[in-house]
Amino acid sequence: MNRIFYRSKNGCTGDVIPFYDKGTFYLFYLHDFRNHDVYGEGTPWYYLTTKDFVTYEEHGEVIPRGNKESQDLYVFTGSVFKEAEGKYHIFYTGHNPHLRKQGKPEQAVMHAVSSDLKHWEKVPEDTFYAPTDIYEPHDWRDPYVFFNEEKKEYWMLLAARTREGAAIRKGCTALCVSKDLKNWKAAQPLWAPSYFYTHECPDLFKMGEWWYLIYSEFSDKCITRYRMAKSLNGPWLAPRDDAFDGRAYYAAKTATDGQKRYLFGWNPTKNGSDYKPWEWGGNLVVHEVFQRENGLLGVKMPETVRDYFGKEIASIGTINMQCPEGFLTHPIEANLGPSYKISAKVSFSSDSTKLGIQLRHDRQNDSSYAYVLDTTRNRLVFSIIPNHPWNRANFENVERGIVLQENKAYDLDILVEEDVCVAYFDHSVALSSRMYANAGHGISLFVADGNARFENVKLYGPVI
Repeated sequence: MNRIFYRSKNGCTGDVIPFYDKGTFYLFYLHDFRNHDVYGEGTPWYYLTTKDFVTYEEHGEVIPRGNKESQDLYVFTGSVFKEAEGKYHIFYTGHNPHLRKQGKPEQAVMHAVSSDLKHWEKVPEDTFYAPTDIYEPHDWRDPYVFFNEEKKEYWMLLAARTREGAAIRKGCTALCVSKDLKNWKAAQPLWAPSYFYTHECPDLFKMGEWWYLIYSEFSDKCITRYRMAKSLNGPWLAPRDDAFDGRAYYAAKTATDGQKRYLFGWNPTKNGSDYKPWEWGGNLVVHEVFQRENGLLGVKMPETVRDYFGKEIASIGTINMQCPEGFLTHPIEANLGPSYKISAKVSFSSDSTKLGIQLRHDRQNDSSYAYVLDTTRNRLVFSIIPNHPWNRANFENVERGIVLQENKAYDLDILVEEDVCVAYFDHSVALSSRMYANAGHGISLFVADGNARFENVKLYGPVI
């Protein structure tokens, strides 16, 4: 199926566990049916395969959930690892909230093995729990396994909480070590910054001389971030911009084909309305990760996705907009389908306060969504135009910090597929969001309190 923002048919796509093998990306994911009455409680693992992040082949369930008496009623996040001999391992979280009531740990690390990535056998005797002399018992999840070449042993990183510390800030990246992938010994945390309740979905990779530790902030912010270090011993340094996307992108993990590295996260739903809270799970969104000269990371649109949008729908050319005070809109007429890309180079004068591109612009009722370059705050923001009353928050914190200079042209690309949208600013910053109203309405450019220039404005549809 061709869909750049994949969502499972009878539910939603949760945490994605990516693995690359023999020319194919295997995307294991938590399948949430969102219907206990019909499908029962719990989440199994399903999986997809893709070579280009445009065409996905569905393969269905791969690790079944247990029952209410089982540790893995919910088969939660983990990782896939391949031994040198070719044997595959999945280490995953067995989660069962009913066990806590029985005085048992709610979460455990569990093990499954395979010879072909398609058929998996659980190994229940390898299940292990958080050692309570170091860690709290009920947060012991999202195992990420790799082979530490320097130590010549397997390392496992986990989202956990230390036994001691500030009540709300015990979150850490726990560490376990093993010689055989069966017997694991807990060590002191790899990283315990005393920041968050937990940091979920740890991921680790090396580019050049830098190690990068990926985590998702379990807080009201719900953002995937990273730290960087020259050694696995740390210190784990915080970049000035440590995020890959905004509030509407979570639980992201990476995989590489040996040439490029990609980030796989989900864009949450809002139960069909802009005014509902964000939900767990939604649609898959893939970014390409790249390293800057100073070692900092950025993300951009995958080339295969850019190539997919190769059918030119409209070429608008250059639009100069002058608005010394107030707000000015420039409509664009085009026949758009449910999936399209907008590209433009944008620049502004020193007095401009905001400029950007409106999506789903209902001109009769004066309502739209917009990706806004806020020059007063150096932010890329997703919002609604015009603003709604103060008590109706819809896209709070869906924004990114950027550096904006007057009279400098920046590339702005926007992908839309049905109600999911993603903007890429200057081929280095991403911002995902959702749109539930005004389906089928048009595109407009806008500027506030100054001058803006939109060059090489083009609209593309998918090549089918």
